[in-house]
Amino acid sequence: MNPGFQHLATGMFQIGLAKLDADPEWHDDRPDLEGPFRLSFPRAQGWGEELLVASLLKRHADASKAVVQVIASEQVCSILKHDPAFLPKLRESDKEGRSPLAILRHALMGKLLDERFVPLASPGATPPSTIDRRPSVGIAWASVSSSGLISDKFVPVERFLPLLTCLDADLISLQRKLSVADPNGLARSRGVRIIEDEVLEASTPAAVEALVELLTGQ
Repeated sequence: MNPGFQHLATGMFQIGLAKLDADPEWHDDRPDLEGPFRLSFPRAQGWGEELLVASLLKRHADASKAVVQVIASEQVCSILKHDPAFLPKLRESDKEGRSPLAILRHALMGKLLDERFVPLASPGATPPSTIDRRPSVGIAWASVSSSGLISDKFVPVERFLPLLTCLDADLISLQRKLSVADPNGLARSRGVRIIEDEVLEASTPAAVEALVELLTGQ
């Protein structure tokens, strides 16, 4: 990971952006937000990052009534093709278009976040439900590689959980196994009933139940 992200994470935006700009794969000295933009992060491609960048760019497109050409993965292209703010093109190489640096710069140092948030258009969108139900919270605990947690993209569970205890919401996604999210066994040390780890996947009701118990103390 580019060390610039470590500075961005601590609020040192000017230094972080400068370090990214010094990287040839990130460099972009243009002040505008005209495409085509490559939505993926150099050497750290993931369509979660692409959707984040697209969401930021959507603010600009909506405010300026512009249509922006973007270069993205197949998954993200399949989403953005339904959004009139974008002209998506399937990524064929890592050298196409501009890097996302200008978008990050406008978001962190400019006024992009002052623009109105507009959701990305999605296929098969349905009207909001009228059912009276509690809000839900989805959580991604950490990014992982084949060798384990990526330290620069990981929030220790003991720091993460207190942020959620005041929320009146249901926990619906954990993203990782408990052995990854809580390697030190904090949940068990609090007396929370935990089922066998091999079936404690993010999508299983048992995982949701166990971690909701941890959050609510019930």
